[in-house]
Amino acid sequence: MNFGVHLKQSLFLIVLIIIISIPKVMLLGVDQLSVETKLIWEQEAIYIEPFDFNNDSIDELITIRDEITFQPTDQKLYSMIATRHFDKAIYKLNRCGGYSKDGGMWLTYMRNDSLFVYDAWPRREIYITHGKDIGGFKGWESRVTALEITDLDNDSDLEAVCLVGTSWDLKPRGIFVLDWNTKKLVWRYLFGPYPTELLIQDIDNDDKKEILVGTFANANGNVENNTSDRYSYVFMFNYDGSLRWQKQIGRYSSFTRLSWLQNNSTHQKMVLVMERGSSAGNRVHDSIFVLDALNGKVITKAQYGVFNAAHAVFYDKNNQARILIGGSDDTLRCLNENLKIL
Repeated sequence: MNFGVHLKQSLFLIVLIIIISIPKVMLLGVDQLSVETKLIWEQEAIYIEPFDFNNDSIDELITIRDEITFQPTDQKLYSMIATRHFDKAIYKLNRCGGYSKDGGMWLTYMRNDSLFVYDAWPRREIYITHGKDIGGFKGWESRVTALEITDLDNDSDLEAVCLVGTSWDLKPRGIFVLDWNTKKLVWRYLFGPYPTELLIQDIDNDDKKEILVGTFANANGNVENNTSDRYSYVFMFNYDGSLRWQKQIGRYSSFTRLSWLQNNSTHQKMVLVMERGSSAGNRVHDSIFVLDALNGKVITKAQYGVFNAAHAVFYDKNNQARILIGGSDDTLRCLNENLKIL
């Protein structure tokens, strides 16, 4: 039987009954009551990540619901494997996703002031780090802000690259890289600001991947490795944890949002940095930087708009980079790689 046809017929009947049930005086009068409907298959997700884990070229949806429920579904929200409910000792599942090798899935959570990443196939827990409650609030309030599972050093073994952020409790903030098979910490690097964005790519064609990290300047007193959370930064790490370069971007209350950028004529690899600011400190415009991906040097910079929360990089029919930005000044701007308005 065609489930879609029957569903449409059922919805039509429900709507028809609702209309018939409304008094005619309401339908004819000026002051009609509003009617709110909710689709019967609608679900609320705390976090959702698309990932094709059965290699059929169609993304499935990995979701976290109710802060303790982990559920992989197809795009019609039908469960593909058993839904997993975590016990109440775990505080807030906060990120989930998949990795291509063997079509695996993962999620992250906190237990007893320690952070873990959970390998859903097979079920195993991998310790990341722990913290200390020092901010005047009960409980360490850290979370994994970004995570990617990949082969950094081209040795056929996977690593889990985790960004860890804390707010009032300050420490630790930084990047933690774990061996996915042995569960051991490979390396870590701590810094002052709150980490927010993670991009991974081989930028120098040596079959080893570099790691790009963006941050938020929340300015509540954390200092590590000569960096302060009074400022936002961009960090570039080599696969082995050595710092390739870092660049201070903005001051208090600014985010650094990142995208890869490439000049397809010269094949130069670059980093687009969007400084998403706020009105703090009488900031007038957001700043935009194009950095050389190899050394972090500024190629060009400009200022446009306010609170540019949206941006995208694409390439036109002539393979030229185009940058779209949009902010709270209700203006959509299209820029070239030199940051000139097109």
